[in-house]
Amino acid sequence: MSNNAVPLLEIKNLKKWFPVKKKPFEREKLFVKAVNGVNLTIMPGETLGLVGESGCGKSTLSRMIMGLETKTEGEILFDGVSYSFGTEGKKQLYRQVKMVFQNPYASLNPRMRIGKAIAEPLVVNHMGSKGEIDKRVKELLDMVGIPADYANRFPHELSGGQRQRVAIARALSINPRLLICDEPVSALDVSIRSQILNLLADLNRELNLTTLFISHDLSVVEYLCDRVAVMYLGRIMEISPAKELFARPSHPYTQALFSAIPVPDPHASRARITLSGDVPTPVNSPAGCGFLSRCPYAAPECANEPVWDSVGEGHCTACRRHGEIAASA
Repeated sequence: MSNNAVPLLEIKNLKKWFPVKKKPFEREKLFVKAVNGVNLTIMPGETLGLVGESGCGKSTLSRMIMGLETKTEGEILFDGVSYSFGTEGKKQLYRQVKMVFQNPYASLNPRMRIGKAIAEPLVVNHMGSKGEIDKRVKELLDMVGIPADYANRFPHELSGGQRQRVAIARALSINPRLLICDEPVSALDVSIRSQILNLLADLNRELNLTTLFISHDLSVVEYLCDRVAVMYLGRIMEISPAKELFARPSHPYTQALFSAIPVPDPHASRARITLSGDVPTPVNSPAGCGFLSRCPYAAPECANEPVWDSVGEGHCTACRRHGEIAASA
């Protein structure tokens, strides 16, 4: 990770509210608050993990960073400059930020040979002659472990793992400064996941990539990421260096999440934290801590907006009672 003090990506109070169709005679306009006031920074050369339950807003956040969703409120800065989503602004953004999607079966054009799919970003951005682009495609295929003669194959002729390797090669084709991986291994067989994760780890090290890695698999995040942000109901609950977070989770939601990690030892025991109640609806969610209705440590002051507090170096939590909880543990 670079010592550069300027974040490559900075997110300030970002919100995305989707309007809900009103019922007859309903006066109040309702919104699904998919992302509800997120603040994040990603430093050059860093891999930041973003974890949380399905539906917490992780993918919506990534789509806003890519410019695929418009923001309701807040600001996104890339290399210190606020995003501009005009035609030219989007072109500049797409040269700098690339994404590896969850499903390799859907992210590749089934009618396009994989060599052409990898070459397309190079052609669109006028990055070399035909001979130079063909050479670059072969380099990229070799980089992700795909034989060069596979360039003439269609996606349906490849396995799921091979398709995801092609998707990674395509994302890296024009040397983006930020790579967003939205659950890139969750649609793959377990036997293939480790291969793709090792590939991403090798590429991060060799190319000094800056990566936002989104996942609900905590063991994957622990293996791959430098820092981890925990998201719940559209908000960040806790953020910390990965080793520190897994050793000392501070927010009650993070503690409950980590207690559910399977232990690959039949003789090992772990205290499982069972949460009562259901996840609150993101439609006009109440003020205060979003975890209030399920938190075993909830108190009257938790009905107020949570305050970010430092737990250690680079480790912050949005819990008013984290000190009392740690003392009673």
